Amino acid sequence: MPWIGIAVAGLLLTELVLLIAGEDSYPASEAAWWSIVALGGWGIHHYRVLFEDAFAKLVRLTAPGRAGDGDVAEFVAERTQRLFTLRSPVTLVPIVVVLLLWWWQLYELDPPFASGFIDLLSYLFFLPMVVFGVWGSVVDIGAVVAVRQAANKELRAPFSIARQPVMNLIENGWAAAGTVIVMVYLALLTAFWRGPYSLVNELIWWLIVFALFPIFWFLVGTFQIHSMLTTIKRQHLELASARVEELSAALTADTQQATLQDLDTAMAIEAKVQAMKEWPSGFAGVPTFALSLAPMALQVAVIVFDLGEPI
Repeated sequence: MPWIGIAVAGLLLTELVLLIAGEDSYPASEAAWWSIVALGGWGIHHYRVLFEDAFAKLVRLTAPGRAGDGDVAEFVAERTQRLFTLRSPVTLVPIVVVLLLWWWQLYELDPPFASGFIDLLSYLFFLPMVVFGVWGSVVDIGAVVAVRQAANKELRAPFSIARQPVMNLIENGWAAAGTVIVMVYLALLTAFWRGPYSLVNELIWWLIVFALFPIFWFLVGTFQIHSMLTTIKRQHLELASARVEELSAALTADTQQATLQDLDTAMAIEAKVQAMKEWPSGFAGVPTFALSLAPMALQVAVIVFDLGEPI
């Protein structure tokens, strides 16, 4: 995988520079920082492919999609351009803001190196980590917003008792993104803990903010998916119930056996629609919920047990 190669190359280059300069190195912390680049880069690329596929299918079930394929392509391209390029203010502004805040934090902590030149390089060292970490977070939030906006535009799914394919895509993508978010948190925790400052209070606040993100991701995603599944189920139930009422109203003493069979079939379909799930299932259910709580539980442990020194 190219992103792993980039992270390994970055780690080796970092170690080489510190070795030549005669400075102390923090290999575990540096590896954790570069893993954020790998996770962020892979996540953004993977999520773009999934987003274009799932979002296009979702839009085709909405008002803009029913207007024609040209409208779908334009709508999807606009959202993709907004989230997945650094030229967009939606991605660029948060990256710049967080980068400046982190550089200020680093200045306050005082870079730990003897050489002023290496101190300066340490500011540049964090550039790719902040870019890919924040960019990935913007993509996650932006995807939720885009799906919500599309789902609010008169969602109309074709009648089917089976789960809509687009919902499987959305659920799987949401669960996968949540897993990556937790992995980034663990990498950030390791980077701080095994770095030159360990878990000082200034860095704890950064961790607390990021530990809340998986919970936010789970709650927002869960209720968004629930809303879409509920809408689809309600529409299907209206169709199924209308068919049952139509056949029931036609019953007479002379009703043919075929009509009775049609009514039985319609009632069976109505019962199956009534049993359709309205909440995420499989890995997107309880396992993802437990995973989303893990960073906050770990963060509480860090604070309670005062893990201020690296092991």
